[in-house]
Amino acid sequence: MRIMKDILLVIGSSIIGATIMCLRNAGFVTDRVIGKKGR
Repeated sequence: MRIMKDILLVIGSSIIGATIMCLRNAGFVTDRVIGKKGR
């Protein structure tokens, strides 16, 4: 049980980190696109 919890924690943290990275990259791209459209 303890091993399963550790594995789930590692997987969950890695997924959260990946999603945060994707969101940051998406926000950067959208900001550039909006800036280009505005100018």
